[in-house]
Amino acid sequence: MCNDILKLLKIKDNNIKITKVEEDVVIRGKKSNVIFGTLSYKPMTCPHCYHTNPN
Repeated sequence: MCNDILKLLKIKDNNIKITKVEEDVVIRGKKSNVIFGTLSYKPMTCPHCYHTNPN
């Protein structure tokens, strides 16, 4: 199922792992599906703003 979610969202990064899916969660008055995931490594810098990770 996790691979199907990644395909649906067009995520091709093999370092992202889906950990949990919650269906029909109400957020700001609208039903939503919430997908939780983790990144399998700690990036050294942000690819967008180049902020350095202190850890």
